[in-house]
Amino acid sequence: MAKKVIIFDFDGTIADSLPVVFEIINEFARREGFEKISEEKIYELRDLPASHIFKQIGISKLKFPFFLKKFRENFGKRISSIKAISSISENIKKLKEKNYILGIVTSNSYENVKKFCKNNNLDIFDFIYSDESIFSKDKILKRLLKKYNFEGGNVLYVGDEIRDIEAAKKSGIRMLAVGWGFNSKKALLENNPDYFIDDPSELIPAEIWEK
Repeated sequence: MAKKVIIFDFDGTIADSLPVVFEIINEFARREGFEKISEEKIYELRDLPASHIFKQIGISKLKFPFFLKKFRENFGKRISSIKAISSISENIKKLKEKNYILGIVTSNSYENVKKFCKNNNLDIFDFIYSDESIFSKDKILKRLLKKYNFEGGNVLYVGDEIRDIEAAKKSGIRMLAVGWGFNSKKALLENNPDYFIDDPSELIPAEIWEK
């Protein structure tokens, strides 16, 4: 019988990195003459897809590769200050003990994620899959499934954004949305994830694998 696979999004799902993410975005906006995002605007954006952030400050898809390169560099400089979401580590370790295959998919760099995992005693993942196609996460997931020869029915994707839900649906895998990341609970539930949890202690309901 094939092992069950749990794939985690990184920023906002495992890493408590959203304050740093917005700090870097605003630094980039200031240097490039784009509009900065206020704390009030961040709150408003939580009900919208992440793509609205880039529309808000004026970063086009054409400029995005340049932004992503700078973002990864600046994120790496701050990596030692970024901690894991409260209690996520102990609950991921419980999943590891149950013999799940655990992985991370991210638009952040492999090096940044690897350093974070070592710093936070989470160097237990079977794979880290890094891809720059932030606007096509479904394609990233499909490439990941193909690379590791995973069957969709054996895979659960865990993420904190609307685009995570959309990508999982397009990829034919089930999706567990978490309420502690970027998008609000309201926005996530409106997009109909297969499952939703408010706290890492709820990872992972047994009934997920019974369907």
